[in-house]
Amino acid sequence: MAPIDAEDIEACVRDGRAPRQNGPYAIKIAGPDSDDFERYRVDDPVLVGRQIIAEKGVTPADEHLVFLVLRGGGFEEIQLDEAVDLRTRGVEKFIIFASAESHRLAIEGERYEWGTKLITGLKIAEIGRIDLEAFELWRERRGGEEDDLIEPDTIINLSDPGLERFYKKKRPPKKIIIIVNGRRKSVEPQGLCFEDLIALAFETPPEGEQICFTITYRKGPADMPEGSLIEDQCVSIIAGMVFNVTATDKS
Repeated sequence: MAPIDAEDIEACVRDGRAPRQNGPYAIKIAGPDSDDFERYRVDDPVLVGRQIIAEKGVTPADEHLVFLVLRGGGFEEIQLDEAVDLRTRGVEKFIIFASAESHRLAIEGERYEWGTKLITGLKIAEIGRIDLEAFELWRERRGGEEDDLIEPDTIINLSDPGLERFYKKKRPPKKIIIIVNGRRKSVEPQGLCFEDLIALAFETPPEGEQICFTITYRKGPADMPEGSLIEDQCVSIIAGMVFNVTATDKS
């Protein structure tokens, strides 16, 4: 385990600061027999793949693979004699695999081979050509359990019993915050109509033949930053848009 005085590379990345130029450094390594990342102390800021494998204590090196875990969930293979500079790449996590392993997974009903037991959500999406901007990635659960939403940096162990099955769902529209009568409201960004804004402004809207509503807005889209709405009219919205909805009794 890494001592307290080692420069923690993960903390440097999290804090947005450059690691110091001289060691020792603390990095995290997982695999080949455990999914858990453990901290290791290294003195040299520049490591090659076989040194990382040696830190984990597995042999022989040429029967193992070492991957850098990229921020966001991707993997990048590090060759045995390829150098990695801990100070310049924001490198903090590595995973080691036994190179003889082979595993299967199903994505949208199609079966794929994967050379290691661990895989990230991002890599599953890449293999299955799933656009994570437009779709969510889900894992099918057996035995009546609820399916799991898989994030890009989620690590899945493919050596668990049974074939892991994944599928995509269209992402729900992202909500934005607008202000209605001084209160923050979270809404979908497709636009709002006169009646929608009345419902947002009042838990129980006033009723009666003599009730008249007036709606004005500001901080709107560039082509119409301010204005008013009449009954049955709709308006495009953006985050931070401000609406004032008033009810007047004409009786």
